[in-house]
Amino acid sequence: MTGFGRGQAQGPGFTVEVDLRSLNGRFLDVRVRGLADFPALAHRAEEKLRNAFVRGTLEATVRVKLTPGCAPKILDRERAKALYAELSALAADLGLAEKPGLTHLLALGIAEERELPEEELWSALEA
Repeated sequence: MTGFGRGQAQGPGFTVEVDLRSLNGRFLDVRVRGLADFPALAHRAEEKLRNAFVRGTLEATVRVKLTPGCAPKILDRERAKALYAELSALAADLGLAEKPGLTHLLALGIAEERELPEEELWSALEA
């Protein structure tokens, strides 16, 4: 019952790696590390391992890596509209011919990183 395994799965904008170690033991002891930001997922992972094993010490180490340049983002449309109106008014006040565009709005931070969706992360963990 002593063993080691490693798995990897990808989701939209992230990769999940899991190392699983098991040691022979009389009682069941399950530990999941690396999901401090997702306590509900850590609990689900522990329950899944508890249902799959009867005894032994199981230690799962989870690493979530964001894919470079693919961090999940969400646009704040209301903020974008307000900033566009402000920039347009400023351009008119200054007599500028150039109208504000998306590059200006993005530079002002209308795209915010969002949390990784737990269900997408769970699907990758189960894979």
